[in-house]
Amino acid sequence: MKVKVKYFAIYKSMMHKFEEVLELPQEAKAIDLFERVMGNHPQKKEFLENTRFAVNLEFCSKEQILKEGDEVAFIPPISGG
Repeated sequence: MKVKVKYFAIYKSMMHKFEEVLELPQEAKAIDLFERVMGNHPQKKEFLENTRFAVNLEFCSKEQILKEGDEVAFIPPISGG
């Protein structure tokens, strides 16, 4: 199945893009997509602990099962003033 991934803040900088479409196996979860995108990045665990997931513009758990055509966003914490 194909899903669209949207990257924000640090993820956009790391991936050098705002979004992409990826192929995943049926019944893949949001965490599976995160694992695939992050690969062996040394800060993967830290990023996972501080990232929120959204599917189709709604926050969800990392265990959310994805469906064909879903739009998934990785949203890191935002700081500023």
